[in-house]
Parts: sequence; C-alpha cells; structure tokens
Amino acid sequence: MFNFTNINYFERFVRIMIGLVLLCTFLLLPDQYALLALIGLLPVLIGIVGWCPVQAWLEKYRNNGS
Repeated sequence: MFNFTNINYFERFVRIMIGLVLLCTFLLLPDQYALLALIGLLPVLIGIVGWCPVQAWLEKYRNNGS
C-alpha cells in the first residue's frame, strides 16, 4: 500500500510554524521584497498535506543506492 505521508507530526508542525512566520513577514517587508515572503506558502502546504516531494525523492534515492 502507498503511504501518502512521509513526514511525521512534529515535522509537520514545525513546517507549518515556519511557513506562518514567513507569511507574517509579508506584512513587514517593503513592497519590492514582500513577494519573497510568499515562499512561506510552500512549507505550510507541505505541513498540511504531510507529503514532501523532496523527502520522497531522497528516500527513494537512499533505498536504491544501497
């Protein structure tokens, strides 16, 4: 059976918190840099879904390499 989550609950919580902090900086940065704060959407979405494509690729790479 395929496992749809590859990050644990603590890591999900940390990713969501880091993402929210980055999104909050959207309000504090000047207009020209504010769009950079939208990068915070990525860890929030990964934390909510519970699946990280980079981590899935690394696990596959580690399993095939040994």
